[in-house]
Amino acid sequence: MPPSVDPLSAFTGDLIPGERGEGLHGDVKFCVLQCDRGAEFWGAAVECGPDSCSPMNHSFCVRVVRRSDMKPLRIEEYDVTISISGIPEDKIVADKDEGWCHYNFAFQANPGLQLVRIFSKGCVVVERVVLFTVAHAELWWNSRGAGAKGLPADEIAKAHLCQGASKKSYGDLQKFRKWASEGTWEMFGPKYSHYDWWMFPIHAAGRKPEFAVGTGEVMELRSNEDFMRNYRR
Repeated sequence: MPPSVDPLSAFTGDLIPGERGEGLHGDVKFCVLQCDRGAEFWGAAVECGPDSCSPMNHSFCVRVVRRSDMKPLRIEEYDVTISISGIPEDKIVADKDEGWCHYNFAFQANPGLQLVRIFSKGCVVVERVVLFTVAHAELWWNSRGAGAKGLPADEIAKAHLCQGASKKSYGDLQKFRKWASEGTWEMFGPKYSHYDWWMFPIHAAGRKPEFAVGTGEVMELRSNEDFMRNYRR
């Protein structure tokens, strides 16, 4: 995209998030994530109106890593700041104390497209257009299609029941029943088992985007009597 084109207006026509581009800075990469070590941040659903629980109703994380091997770097050495279109600088709260390789930024998000700029020592290193939707708006996203990696509903239902058979550290419904009957409750903890993605599928694409569900998958799963019976147990 030519520098003369405003990145926010360029995406507005399609109403989709996107990245204008990230400049190459040697072996340094600036990641914009939902949380430290989380999925890429492209926006979120936000609460609007008098019932909003907090003025700081969303946040994202900037993490600095070495591009060649993704090893974390000490962020304080890169003087990282941000700007968000339409949000005054003094309304963005930076948390620099949670970790040595990342900062968290909290702010009041407005519905619509927003241009996020990440700066290092005063220079723009990332420009990203993100989309904030109204929390109670109808879910429009689909986990399948161009650029999406979602599994069909029947595969998600199968993983819910027996994904743990593929790996010892994975949990599933059959293992849940076994652990409960044996009273080995510690097995439900993250130290022993991982299962959130297929046991409790959600709209957001996390570390395993194939298990994210869109409108179509939710409808199919809700109409699957076996899945719903298992899910409620």
